[in-house]
Amino acid sequence: MHMPVFLMGLICGPMFGLLGGILIPVMSCILTGMPAVYPMLPIMVGELGMYGSVSGILHHKFRQDLYVSLIGSMICGKGVYAVLFQILLLLNHGELKALSVSAAFITGLPGIIIQLLCIPLIVRAVEHSLVEIGGIRMAIDKTDDFRESVEMGHKEEKKAGKEEGETAAMREALSLIHSGSATCVLIQDGKIVHQASGKGIQPLVDVYDEKTDLLKDAIAVDKIIGKAAAMFLVLGEVKQAYAEVISASGKQYLEKNHVSVTYGRCVEIISNRTGSGICPLEETVMEIENPAEGILKLKETIKKMRNAG
Repeated sequence: MHMPVFLMGLICGPMFGLLGGILIPVMSCILTGMPAVYPMLPIMVGELGMYGSVSGILHHKFRQDLYVSLIGSMICGKGVYAVLFQILLLLNHGELKALSVSAAFITGLPGIIIQLLCIPLIVRAVEHSLVEIGGIRMAIDKTDDFRESVEMGHKEEKKAGKEEGETAAMREALSLIHSGSATCVLIQDGKIVHQASGKGIQPLVDVYDEKTDLLKDAIAVDKIIGKAAAMFLVLGEVKQAYAEVISASGKQYLEKNHVSVTYGRCVEIISNRTGSGICPLEETVMEIENPAEGILKLKETIKKMRNAG
């Protein structure tokens, strides 16, 4: 039961981790009779709920390493186990058919070792399959859910009274992005006026530096949009942005600056090349709100990265 709860927290975030920590022991109790309804079920719900939520908070909110997040959540979960054990022990006048904290730790030690060995490898493999910055390649989910989200985007465009030519251009742009022929496409007046392929935010940097007028009042269709890319779109005055994958901070920044946003999938962060942490460009603008200031900082970071090889 512990493994899926840790994975839900580390991969999906604290809310899903907490939900998994509550539901999984309850489902196991109903289906298998273990843990017993009393006293172990309430203890395990508290313990596993803490595992899922704390691992998600440490990894997603505080950007901690996987091992730090995993061990930190284990400590907190065992702390909750100890508190609940003592409460139930008092309520039962000093008699309780449950393992003490020390006994539970010793009994569960092989499982803890397996978790420490396997969980970080699984999480890294999942994160690496989702986002790989550098060659900026996305393993895009090609399921019906993704196709339905694209179709919904088209319907919203029609509802907004967009011209047929613009809709056709949008379909063509999505096809270019989805097929890998381009990573960035710009549409103006119902026509594709620019398309480019490149690493990271470089295509947007190039068009901003050399052909800024192509961004004004345009629809920008991009493979991946994080907050760094969003700043170029905002300062370039695009009217609408579509991304196959968008970060939560990129989506929030565009919406805050009155840029209409549609997307295939929203992720918590844009990862670095190895999938071990946040992309350095995203980290550069994490606390910056002014797009002009952000772009200057981004160009400095890009220059340093190039000089460093």
